[in-house]
Order: sequence, then C-alpha cells, then structure tokens
Amino acid sequence: MSTLYVYSLRGRRTHAAGDGTNLRCGAILTGRFLVTTAPPSDRGLCPGCFPASTEGRARAERLAQRATARRRERDSRIVALLITGATDKAVGRHFGWATRTWVRNINDAMHRADARTRFQWGYLVGLADRRNDS
Repeated sequence: MSTLYVYSLRGRRTHAAGDGTNLRCGAILTGRFLVTTAPPSDRGLCPGCFPASTEGRARAERLAQRATARRRERDSRIVALLITGATDKAVGRHFGWATRTWVRNINDAMHRADARTRFQWGYLVGLADRRNDS
C-alpha cells in the first residue's frame, strides 16, 4: 500500500497518514487539509512521520540538493550585481526583496560560507562557481 500524504493548506510540512485518520507523528491538523498519494514538491517532510523512511530520506536529500543549487545560483547572481556596482537597495529591488530581507539573505549566505565580510563571501562564491564550471 502506498503512503498517503497529508498536508495543511496553510502549513509548510507534509505528513504521512498512519492507520485511519491518525498521522504517524501524532500531529493534529486543524483547518483545511489535502490528502494525496503524491507528495507535494514544494514542502518539507515531517521528521516525525518520515524518520526512518527510505522514501522520506531520498526525497529530503533531493529537496536539499535542489535548494542548495538554487542558493548557489542566487548567490552568484547577487555577486554579479555587486561587481557591477549595484547598491544594496538596487539588488534588493532586482530580487523583489525588502531591505530587511536582503540583509537577512546576505547574512545567511555569509554565515553558510563562513565569511566575515561581503568581499570574502563574494570571493568564496566565485571560487565555488569556478569549481562547479570545471
């Protein structure tokens, strides 16, 4: 029998239905939800529902790889804009971000790269791009 995936129309996680209407993790969904046999691709899996599931681990790895690729692409585009002399405000507008979102994204990217300055972060992103192109 295939897994039934249950997700709230307002939540961010996908749960797995256990027996009957109970979820494997014991969570209770309030409000509107959808039950399907195919997991939605835009949501994470509930760690309580899929802790040892091979299917869950494989899907989580694929989602993580896609997210990493999207982050790398975005970081490269940001660095390219900064190299052209774009201001923080201009880069934020390019991505449709508010100033606070832009600052948070840069700080997160710098933290992931273990960079202390924007210059160092841009250098590390450039090195990673060259390694990926080779």
